[in-house]
Amino acid sequence: MAIPEDDLPELAKRSDGPPPPKVWSMRNPLAHARLSHARAAMKSISDEWSVPIENLLTPDTLRRLCWEPPGELSSWLAGRGARTWQISLLETALASALLATQPLPEPEPETTSDSTEEALLAEPSQS
Repeated sequence: MAIPEDDLPELAKRSDGPPPPKVWSMRNPLAHARLSHARAAMKSISDEWSVPIENLLTPDTLRRLCWEPPGELSSWLAGRGARTWQISLLETALASALLATQPLPEPEPETTSDSTEEALLAEPSQS
């Protein structure tokens, strides 16, 4: 029994963007290095100017930039909707990040000491 072509669900469209960043270290180590430096630069600028990171540049634009860097950064950013103020803030830091060949070290996960955990789990004293 054949199902008519019109009754079949649409095939999922392949993304035209880069793969998820979690696989970059294996698939494109230089892109992984660029992304780690670019994210650190964006965080620094975000903190300095008290602007949310996602208002500086969309995450998708940052990933595309790091996966396949353009020849001319400012016009590439403008072509993807970045405003003049965003380009002015980011251009130097991102250009530097795009030269990275080694990723930044991963931050250590925060851990609590056993005594802190015990204090949090202890019942309140009855005074």
